[in-house]
Amino acid sequence: MAKTIKDCSVAGLSRASERDIDAAWNSLKDGVQPHLHIFLATSPVHRKYKLKLSKEEVIDQAIHSVKYAAKYFQLYNGLPRTLAGPN
Repeated sequence: MAKTIKDCSVAGLSRASERDIDAAWNSLKDGVQPHLHIFLATSPVHRKYKLKLSKEEVIDQAIHSVKYAAKYFQLYNGLPRTLAGPN
C-alpha cells in the first residue's frame, strides 16, 4: 500500500519491539513520509502478568523502542496501551 499511495502518508502500528519496528519499516519504507505509532502495555496488571517487567523496565523498553524507531522514521508516536492514570 505504501508503494501505491503517493498523495498522503501511510502510518504503521507497532508493538515496542525491534522486530515489529523492523517489520513496519519494511512495509512502509517506500511510502511518502512513513510514520509509526508504537504501543506498549503500561498498566500494573499488564506489567506484572503479561510483560513480567518492573515499571522501570517498561520505561526503559519504551525509551529504547522510540530511539530504535527514530533510526528509520522521522515521525513517530508512542501510545500507552492502557490509560489507567499514574501507576
